[in-house]
Amino acid sequence: MASDSDGYWEWFEEQLKQPDRAKGGEPCVICGEPVPAKAHWKHRDRHVCSSRCNSTLIRRWKRRIQRGEAPAFEPSAAYFEATAHAARREPRVMRTLPDASFPYEYDRFPVVGDVLERHGHHTAYMAIEELPYKGTFVEQVMQDANYPPERTMGAVHLESGGWTTVFMDAQGVPSRLHLGQVIFGDYMVSSHKPIGMTWEDGSPMELYCNFELFRCLDDNGKDYTWEAISFAPVHIEVGLWTPEFAERSQKRERATRARSSYLARLRALGVVDADAKRVDPMGIYRRDNWTCHICGKPIQQGLEWPNPWMATLDHIEPVSRLGPHDAGNLASAHWICNIIKGNS
Repeated sequence: MASDSDGYWEWFEEQLKQPDRAKGGEPCVICGEPVPAKAHWKHRDRHVCSSRCNSTLIRRWKRRIQRGEAPAFEPSAAYFEATAHAARREPRVMRTLPDASFPYEYDRFPVVGDVLERHGHHTAYMAIEELPYKGTFVEQVMQDANYPPERTMGAVHLESGGWTTVFMDAQGVPSRLHLGQVIFGDYMVSSHKPIGMTWEDGSPMELYCNFELFRCLDDNGKDYTWEAISFAPVHIEVGLWTPEFAERSQKRERATRARSSYLARLRALGVVDADAKRVDPMGIYRRDNWTCHICGKPIQQGLEWPNPWMATLDHIEPVSRLGPHDAGNLASAHWICNIIKGNS
């Protein structure tokens, strides 16, 4: 259930790039129409003229991989090292933390012996040999999918005894392939719907078999996805971002937006093949202690457009003179001060 997502996307971009970035007028590799000079830089890297042709290029490339005509992605050695280290860790209990910035404890992926406590319910991960799977539908699924017992785990709801299976890849990392059913004694129910249960005293229990999917960052700043089966009395939202992952995503979005704005201004000046650093504006504001370098007065945080006193990035060497977009040429400024300064 873990993936080398950073490495995958870097590889993905390299697979689709042409040797040189299109400057405008080159034929689209899909339809032959000219690639616009003001097209998105990814389109110009791939020599496609539109989003439609870009989608077609990606689709055709994936089909080539499926047919074995193009190499598939191979995770990095660092990824294998990280997953091997995670697989050797000691089992632990991962609890619900309702008052924390992120409500659930997690690790890189679940291992045998882990217990996930979710809103008072507990899911224990154990070897499939500890469960009564032999001679059942589960054993048939394992045989059909070619998953031996050593590559299969059980996820057991301790409060009811219901269980399902999770399959692992060759490295011992749980995959997205799981049974899709919850087994209660001699009958099965779908894991994709709420499960109606009763406690021993006859009171109703609504139970969810959740597929947890959290986007996370490791200690080295590499992203990974925690994926696990857990039982809980509430539905756990799929696709939760941890605070660290969300902060990095927001930082990247701010940096990309600032870079794109700079490149758009250069294209308006006739410079169509410029380069620019990805600089997070928030990093510049913090570096400058939220002080306008033009007037020397503080910049109030949280102000938004069109407030004239909002924070903006000022290019010390103006864009009109092809000043670079990098941290050394950027400074914090009030929007109104930046406008008054102009190209001086």
